[in-house]
Order: sequence, then structure tokens, then C-alpha cells
Amino acid sequence: MAAPITTWNYSVTSVFVPAETTFNAATGQGVSNSTKAVSTSEISWGRKNGKVGVDRSALQIKNSPNLGDGKLVTNGASNVANTYTHVNNNNIGTGSVSLHATTILATLKLTADGFDLPAQVAKYAINFYETPNSGVCPEYSVTKCSDIFVLDGPLTAQFEYKDYLYTVTFASNPDLMELKPSTCALTGAAAGCVGFITQEGKVTDVNFNLRIEAQYVPEPASLALLGLGLVGLAAVRRRKQA
Repeated sequence: MAAPITTWNYSVTSVFVPAETTFNAATGQGVSNSTKAVSTSEISWGRKNGKVGVDRSALQIKNSPNLGDGKLVTNGASNVANTYTHVNNNNIGTGSVSLHATTILATLKLTADGFDLPAQVAKYAINFYETPNSGVCPEYSVTKCSDIFVLDGPLTAQFEYKDYLYTVTFASNPDLMELKPSTCALTGAAAGCVGFITQEGKVTDVNFNLRIEAQYVPEPASLALLGLGLVGLAAVRRRKQA
């Protein structure tokens, strides 16, 4: 029986897709006093000629690309892949334009001695709701009305190599949580969505950690990429609840 690969080199590169980024229309003062800006690493909105963290809010991707040479250990601890940050500013201006939805493309590359897995690209749909800080606030709000960040996409992949089935998992810190149907609806997402509630006036960092596990399977020693067996978030939730 062959031994499993014990250590891996990896790279994870995540980018926003500007062409798939949409905004809610500005109203009131925001029609003339707010703007939007999109790049592959930052999406911002708020006061015209303003600054992120002062009078503009933003979603940002950090630690990308993240290179881990020999740092990912099979059946070991998880390693940070990329960080998603929401700079939640309550001074963006009344009726400002605000983010509605975007797409993140995450590319994972794994290599080890004698093995080179083709790069795999996962697509994540992001729905976002900028609360008006008035009326009934969404669940888990602490001060004023927290904003809502919903993510949908594959968090697990599998491949088989030399008698072992390898499972690659992305897990968030803090954990993704299932939101109430009414909260999902505010973002335009279906009931059962998962995501985060981000506190008003705060910077929220969400680390996505990468882990790999190996399980022996008594099958011919051949490489069978299983289409990388991508498992969606709904399936991940079902497995956790089982």
C-alpha cells in the first residue's frame, strides 16, 4: 500500500469579477453625492471623493495570492487561504449607492513531490444588503443595523491518487451561519442562505482556511479527478446536520 502525500505546496488566488458586480441605485442626497468603484481586489461605495473607512464602505480581498510552500499538512491543521474584509461605514451619506451583488473567482493550485494537480477554479456568488439603519434591524444586529453578507458556492473538492481519496475543504473563521428566510430575502437570496452579519461602523475580517485530508481506498493506483467532486453549501449544511 502506498503512503499518502504528507505535505503540499499550495496557492489560492481570489478576485472579484467587475462585470458581474451590481449596485442598488442611489436615492435622495446619494444621487449626486455618492459613487461606486470596482476592482478585482476591492469594491467600494459611498461619498464622492471620500475614503474607505471614513465615508465609504467596501468589500476587500486580502492575502491574495496566498502561497504556502510545504505548509499544508495532510490530516493536519488548516492554513489561511484568503481573507475577505467588509469595511462597514455608517457615514456613507443618506441614500448612497450601495453594493447589491458580486462574484468571486477562487483558484486553487496544489503540488507535491511527483504530483501536480491542475488548477481548479470555484465561483462564489455574493449577495449584499446595506441596511438603512432605521426601522426593524436584521437578526444579530448589535448597534444600529448590521449589514448582511451572503455567500453561495462550493466549499469542498475531492480527488483520488495512489490508493487515497483526498478531500480539500475551505472553512470560514468566523463560521458561516444559516440566516433567517427574511434576512436572506433582504439580499435577494433564497431561504436557507448562509453568510455573515457585519456590525455597523466596524471592520469585519473573514478568513477562509484550507485543509486537506486523506482516506485510504482499496482501488487501483490511478489518478481519477472526479470533476473535483464539488460539493455546494447546501450539501455541506446537510452533512453537518446529519
